[in-house]
Amino acid sequence: MKLPRWLKHVLHVVVAVAGAVAVGSEFGRSRGFSAWMAAAGGRPLTALLGKFLPYFGLFAVMMSIALVLLHGVLGVPFRGDPVITGAAATLFLASYLAVGALAVLLARSLATGLALVGVVCSPAFGFAGVGFPILAIEGFGRAWGALLPLRWYLQVLVDQAARGIPARLSLPPFLALAALAVGLTILCWLRLRAVAKAPPERPVAPP
Repeated sequence: MKLPRWLKHVLHVVVAVAGAVAVGSEFGRSRGFSAWMAAAGGRPLTALLGKFLPYFGLFAVMMSIALVLLHGVLGVPFRGDPVITGAAATLFLASYLAVGALAVLLARSLATGLALVGVVCSPAFGFAGVGFPILAIEGFGRAWGALLPLRWYLQVLVDQAARGIPARLSLPPFLALAALAVGLTILCWLRLRAVAKAPPERPVAPP
């Protein structure tokens, strides 16, 4: 299972960047924030879903192809429950799309938002149990890892795909992942609603 874990570490950065770019494009010169909100009928949740769904569908297809290649073509056995594993993958994608969008909405700038995404996602390799055992991590590193959706998704994935433990034993990390996905999405929605009340001015190109 080393290859999939490396791929998930790369994927969580890519998904977060996609979420940041999707929302951050509305802060640029070519498009206007107010026009985006008007197209969504003034509803922040609709605006977010309109941005997230195309990327969510694209990444879901990519993950499905990777699973077919790994377990179907290469013949790596899948020993666990595909339902809870698929649901965890869905929450994983939703979480990191929200992470990227929230970073841009907090900064009100695509460039600064991408920098924040890097600050959040880059230490995940060390704190999420990808390259270093979680049991050997203490203090700040363990707390940071617990706040990363990647940490809980990897636990569900490894427990189900590699170890084949009963699905009920994967409920604690699954629920932690679900809480992060819901919490981050709510924060995104609240922040977008706040920004919509005082939208940023559209920059004017110099003559």
